[in-house]
Amino acid sequence: MKKLLYAITAMMLLSAMVTSASAVQYVIDNGNVLTDDEEAYLESAAYSASCDRGIDIVVLTEDGINGADPMYYAADFYDYGGYADNGVILFLEMELRDWRLVTTGSMNLAVGDYGLGYVEDYAVPYFSEGDYCSGFEQYINIAADLYDGFMAGEDSYSSVIPGQPYVDDYYDDYYEDYDYNEQYSSSEGVGGIYYAAALGISLLIAFLVCSGFKKQLNTAVKKSGAGEYFDQSGVTMIQNTDRFLYSRTSKVRKSNDSSHNSGGGGGMRSFSGSSGRSHRGGGGKF
Repeated sequence: MKKLLYAITAMMLLSAMVTSASAVQYVIDNGNVLTDDEEAYLESAAYSASCDRGIDIVVLTEDGINGADPMYYAADFYDYGGYADNGVILFLEMELRDWRLVTTGSMNLAVGDYGLGYVEDYAVPYFSEGDYCSGFEQYINIAADLYDGFMAGEDSYSSVIPGQPYVDDYYDDYYEDYDYNEQYSSSEGVGGIYYAAALGISLLIAFLVCSGFKKQLNTAVKKSGAGEYFDQSGVTMIQNTDRFLYSRTSKVRKSNDSSHNSGGGGGMRSFSGSSGRSHRGGGGKF
């Protein structure tokens, strides 16, 4: 009888563990910006990208957070949600239209300021247009790509976004085979002599012309003393007036610095959530 009770208890514990593991959600749409099909699609995409890498890539939306700081709200949601030690969460607060990207663990290094810029450039514009599913899909792809690049030790990461290459890779590829020094050297030998000859002839002609003009204009007769230059009739001031011509005003934008500003504009910054876990985060408006 005891063996049967032990077996039943073990099965119940195992069932609870499986249920707990499967209860972790990657897409939490409390703001109701996604359809059921879109939410299911993104959940599958985030689950696959997360499990393949041993990290958690999370999406969260809320209608409002009662004045709480969106950065700390997202960090606490991740910390107390049973997610992995290494991960990232993208949070949209719909009432004030704030977005925040918060990382933890190895994703603090994998994402960085450039990762925040990628999300801002490739995902946030979709949110502004109301296409939340496409924006979150871009974010999931970017997060996975950044982690892969970080693990491979790459300084810059190639894009998995169809038709949207990252700027760094685009310029590297475009200018890769162009040798400016070689191109300049090949033309210098051919045209250098002609340029020098043309310049010399032009200077000579200019000198001769200016010399002729100078002789024609020099009609002044030198006086023997300073008194001969003085007008004996004197000078009389008939009017004394100060005339205002114009004014010039320079304007400098006033700094809006705040010690507790969690918005965008300054890249990712480091902070700790209420759990004590270290995070990095940034964001702005959409």
